[in-house]
Amino acid sequence: MNAGSPLSSFPSTCWSLVRAGASPGETCASGALDDLARAYWQPVQAYLRADLDIAAQDAEDLTQDFFAWVLESGFLQRAHPSRGTFRSFVKHSLRNYVTDQFRKKGAWKRGGREKIESLHGSQENPSPPPSDSSPSPAEILDQAWRAELIEQALDRTREELEQTDRTVVFDVFQKYFLEPATDVDYQAIATEQNITKTDVSNYLMRAKRLFRTKLRGLVQETVTGPADLQEELTWLFGSTAS
Repeated sequence: MNAGSPLSSFPSTCWSLVRAGASPGETCASGALDDLARAYWQPVQAYLRADLDIAAQDAEDLTQDFFAWVLESGFLQRAHPSRGTFRSFVKHSLRNYVTDQFRKKGAWKRGGREKIESLHGSQENPSPPPSDSSPSPAEILDQAWRAELIEQALDRTREELEQTDRTVVFDVFQKYFLEPATDVDYQAIATEQNITKTDVSNYLMRAKRLFRTKLRGLVQETVTGPADLQEELTWLFGSTAS
């Protein structure tokens, strides 16, 4: 990678994995796709299940097909980080994939696109239309994406604390994070972990700082510059993101 490339400040991004898989002749192509699939399988599956109104097993099979399609269709060669965040790229890829599936199944008819039985289930017993308050497939993907980021950040936080013999710090944080309450009972946690209340306060502060760093790092892996990073952090944390 050239020093002046858009990825120079973000060397280990999802975009770099995409570019690694862009040339079919490169030996790392399959490995790059595997890494992306493991990280974003659940958001993609959630999107497809919502958009196509299909069962979980069908969505899982179609998710597998989607990642194969991304690699085989030449879509990676046309992708470029300048087009936005990796989350936006995935949404765009999914829309293209679903369109491609409709075309293959002959779902394009005069007067517009029609749902087809093989993707949407029997039309004799169609699903009721979603209510106005129902989240869109894109919103469902965002929700799953956010949940996946948080889960990955928790895993990275736990791994670092365990590797540095600070398991108790994560145990305190896990108690706080997984069982959130308006008022944290420091004394109860201190008694349970055989530490002081001051330790509880300090451990929570350290773990929360580390967790936020890990979460920010994961977001950084999906963007190519400060502007996109801030946009994604604002989406994730709210207007006070920094």
